[in-house]
Amino acid sequence: MQSGFLWRRLISFLDAFHFLVLLETPACVVTACRYYESLGRRTYITPTSYLELIKTFKRLLEKKRLELLTFKNRYLNGLEKLDFAQSQINHMQQDLTALQPLLEHNSAVIFCCLEDY
Repeated sequence: MQSGFLWRRLISFLDAFHFLVLLETPACVVTACRYYESLGRRTYITPTSYLELIKTFKRLLEKKRLELLTFKNRYLNGLEKLDFAQSQINHMQQDLTALQPLLEHNSAVIFCCLEDY
């Protein structure tokens, strides 16, 4: 499925981005390692730019979800309108079928009147 592929690519990108940021700030990594060695607690370093990237992605994802929901609602509304139009057409066809003998009779009467005129 396409979305699974996209998710794997996105996760891979974010992981690589995070790793590259850590490579650019080795002093932070060394300090975090010393902290772990002395206290036995892990410290994770997440730069502001990475957090902003995640926030931007979340905003874009929400925007796209709302856009898709709007398109879905428009589609469903269009289907309802088409269904209503089809029912109206069926009703009119039944009316015309029921009135067909009367129309034929009236046409014959009018034709006779025109011949007499």
